[in-house]
Amino acid sequence: MHSEQFYDTEGFKVTGSGKYNHLDPLLRHPETGAVMFVGSQSAASSKEVLMEHGITHVVNCTADMPLYFEGELAYLRFNITQHYSKVRDPNSAVRFVQPLFDFVGEALSNGILCLMQFGGLGLEDAIQQAKDSRRCINPIGGFPQLLRHYEKGRQEN
Repeated sequence: MHSEQFYDTEGFKVTGSGKYNHLDPLLRHPETGAVMFVGSQSAASSKEVLMEHGITHVVNCTADMPLYFEGELAYLRFNITQHYSKVRDPNSAVRFVQPLFDFVGEALSNGILCLMQFGGLGLEDAIQQAKDSRRCINPIGGFPQLLRHYEKGRQEN
């Protein structure tokens, strides 16, 4: 488990304290100081916002939202909805999310999964930490099943 410093994003609050901000900090690496943000399409499409916050790597969790600054920023298209067809058990959940962790680990983004992997949190704690940082986060659809499978697979491996 990481220290409280891992989750200390004070000073990185970037868009106010509304329920639906365009960009919110989720975690900060205690050694490198790298900050992971969770944001909307509005933030992803604004070069000014990305540059203002030092964002150099973007995880796009959609199937078709443009990679707005491809060639200028590092991108990973991680179509989170593919878990419906690819995740059937805890081991397949771990394999499914590994490319995300490889990409994020190099740069330091589904936020809840990253809190579980890099923050060492269990599922419920990761969801609460994410909601504390970005109130509109609410795992829906089949995503809670992916999270449960991943948590179980992580414990088994």
